[in-house]
Parts: sequence; C-alpha cells; structure tokens
Amino acid sequence: MKQMEEIMQIANKIEFGSKALPIVSSSRWLVKQGDLVQISSKENMFGQRKLCSVLLFLFNDLLLVATRKGTPICTRMRANTSQSDLG
Repeated sequence: MKQMEEIMQIANKIEFGSKALPIVSSSRWLVKQGDLVQISSKENMFGQRKLCSVLLFLFNDLLLVATRKGTPICTRMRANTSQSDLG
C-alpha cells in the first residue's frame, strides 16, 4: 500500500510536456529516485559548462528523467525497461 501511495504522490507532481503517461499501475513500483546534475558537453565562450539539475525516477518497468519547473516536475525523457534489463 505504501508503494502505491508513493507512486500517486509522484504522479500528482509530474507534468508531461506532450503525451501523458499513466504512472499509477498495480504492477508498477518505485525502485529508486534521486537528484542528478547534468553537465553540458558544450562550453560557453568562457570555457564553462552548463549545469542542469535532473530528477530520476526508476520504476520496475520505466525510467523517468525530469526537471523542476517551479512546483511541477516536467518530464524530459522516458524509457521502458524490462526486468532482465535491471538484473
């Protein structure tokens, strides 16, 4: 029950840019979530690289990559996974 509540809280915070993805499912659970800093591969004219804070949500069958845009969390990328990929 706690896992389903966790997923529902995440689903309520996430905003999809184009096509919404149903996150809440009885067969889905959250494996891990965390923050990450993405470093741009391109340098600006001062030789600095752009840093971007990214949130990762790893579910048993899905990886969501998102950024904070104020209060809502906006997805940037998603990838389906299978159990064999996680093993």
